[in-house]
Amino acid sequence: MLRVGGIRNMGEVEFAILERTGDLSIFKYDENKRVRKLNLINEAITKKN
Repeated sequence: MLRVGGIRNMGEVEFAILERTGDLSIFKYDENKRVRKLNLINEAITKKN
């Protein structure tokens, strides 16, 4: 689904939402914004608190 959305690298994705319909909504980082290395586990824990 990410490839269909034009994503070539997980670092391009700020967040994604799996919709009830089964579709994936993809929100990319702003091209001018610096992207740090992706760590999904730390991101999930940090946003939970």
